[in-house]
Amino acid sequence: MAFQTKSFEAQDVLVTALTARAELASWRIDFGIPAGRPEEQHIWVDENVSDWTQDLLTTGLQSRNEVFRLAVYVYDKKTGADAKEIRDELSAAASVISDVIGSDAFLGGVVMFAQIVGGEYEGAFADPEGRIREGVLKLTIECQAFLA
Repeated sequence: MAFQTKSFEAQDVLVTALTARAELASWRIDFGIPAGRPEEQHIWVDENVSDWTQDLLTTGLQSRNEVFRLAVYVYDKKTGADAKEIRDELSAAASVISDVIGSDAFLGGVVMFAQIVGGEYEGAFADPEGRIREGVLKLTIECQAFLA
């Protein structure tokens, strides 16, 4: 039997849906980890898939499902900003991402259900002089999909 997954298609749909949102027009949106340190206002859907499980193959009339987690990273960097300003910009972008998923929890019919189930936030100075502030917010999205 051929390899089956909906995880890769879900990643692609998520990138397309985020790119289509006018509220994120000032943000760079990509698939995959940036090759270098990101510039200001960068969102990417990580290429890694985690906690990925699939039901065992069976015979007969039984459905086969999979569960997996995707990660979306929201990064911002600004000269002269304070920690709250960076955090608030990341939070505003995360609200749009949450709305994208909440308004189409099926990700265009690719999955049975997707939802944000967690995250991590880290803020820091991007330069030794403390003039440039940066932050990154990782959103974890759990998806359930029907394979067969």
